[in-house]
Amino acid sequence: MSRDRPLICATHCHTPLGPGVHTTCFENCFCKIELCMEQLVETVQATVCSIRVVKQGTRCHFDLQCRVTCSTTSYSHKIIENEVTYVANAHSGEVVLLDPGKLAMPKGSFGYLDLLRRVVSVQLQGSMKVVVQAYSSSGFITAQGHISLTPKAYGFSQKKFNVDDAELEISVAWSTNVEDKGDIARQGWLFESSFLP
Repeated sequence: MSRDRPLICATHCHTPLGPGVHTTCFENCFCKIELCMEQLVETVQATVCSIRVVKQGTRCHFDLQCRVTCSTTSYSHKIIENEVTYVANAHSGEVVLLDPGKLAMPKGSFGYLDLLRRVVSVQLQGSMKVVVQAYSSSGFITAQGHISLTPKAYGFSQKKFNVDDAELEISVAWSTNVEDKGDIARQGWLFESSFLP
């Protein structure tokens, strides 16, 4: 009988030194883990509900492999000559939603890409860019397309975009992040008490 054992156990206290992506590495004789962190201000949660292939192209097919990544751009405001000006900060690191090592559309998926990750934090005064790359059976990138979305405090976004001659549609739900665990407890209490006789 085999027993699982942890490959690595480590802790790190992180203090952000400013905007941008910060990287911390954990390493031992078994493995190396790279952890990338970024501090965002006034964020919303973007849940990628689906990315669907609306129309397969004649040159670009999504039957085999594809890579889907997401990056965010935040904006900071500066006062220049007594006027507020918004300045775009550098893009955050890529968050992989679908890796090319996995079959993009398993049988019965009805054109929907089988994403491995769906939730990303996005600064409300920023933008979210989703990049889709189609791969050949030999592992080469055959086409690439992207779509940029403007975050909302709540609601739903649905947009179509092209990857070469194929047409895709992305659906994203927006929601605010809970800032205080007490908010969850209070909302739960309000929900339950509303059903009391």
